[in-house]
Amino acid sequence: MAYAPWLAGQRITAQRLADISGTWTSYTPTWVGLTALGASASTGRWARIGDTIHVIVALSWGTGSTMGTGALTASLPVAASAAPLSPGGWQGLGRYVPGDGSSWRIMAGLVQPAATTMNAFVVRWTDSGYVNPGTTPTPGYPWAAGSSMRLEVTYEAA
Repeated sequence: MAYAPWLAGQRITAQRLADISGTWTSYTPTWVGLTALGASASTGRWARIGDTIHVIVALSWGTGSTMGTGALTASLPVAASAAPLSPGGWQGLGRYVPGDGSSWRIMAGLVQPAATTMNAFVVRWTDSGYVNPGTTPTPGYPWAAGSSMRLEVTYEAA
């Protein structure tokens, strides 16, 4: 449901309060770009305050999971606006934690205008540029059972 701005003299209703409360709601994001999801666990939650959407997605890698060779995306609970302030969309941050117990690594999430998915990116160690997780090679990102990743982004709803 699209957010409707407050009008002078408008009554406060339970629905109007819910629209501005930002209550977290769980959802299960759909991931595209994995060769196999295997026994991985996908979780997510989101909150809406007016036309602002806050979303967190996470993937815990299980046995039988394999990364694809290109882009990795997670579905969004609400489509993004087609007219953001920035033509590049909205950027968020994330982290990847290897299953071997070594230090976490930075990731980034990007929501394009009018998108229904968030693209996940990892840092290329040679020049600190962002690349698709399936790009070969991605040193420092051993996509394997026991690893996890989490991305957060705030964007404007359609």
